[in-house]
Amino acid sequence: MIPKIGGVKSTAVSYLLWILGGFGVLGLHRFYLGRWVTGLIWLLTGGLLGIGAIIDLFVIPPMVQVENLSRQLLSQAQGKKPQINADERECRKRIHHRAAVFFFKSFLGRFVFSMGCCLEA
Repeated sequence: MIPKIGGVKSTAVSYLLWILGGFGVLGLHRFYLGRWVTGLIWLLTGGLLGIGAIIDLFVIPPMVQVENLSRQLLSQAQGKKPQINADERECRKRIHHRAAVFFFKSFLGRFVFSMGCCLEA
């Protein structure tokens, strides 16, 4: 069983920030979830001209799960509560990248399969 740790991110807070940030256009929810680069992109481009902001409506729960899972994995690997510093940033990026790749492969795979195309191996 994975122990609960402090600093767990909330889906409800993410959605609240999505609404307060102009329905995702300002990217406040992305800053909250520790995704500073995409948060800045959302802020400067108006949520990728609103398209990314609408997609985020459906992608927020998995983003929260990825963030919480990465925190738990770091916590377990270190045997203590997570405290992100410069040395752990690279490890955290790898965890985020692997979780995001897994999510998008499964998400896009389901989407492509539902469209009648079988591109999955």
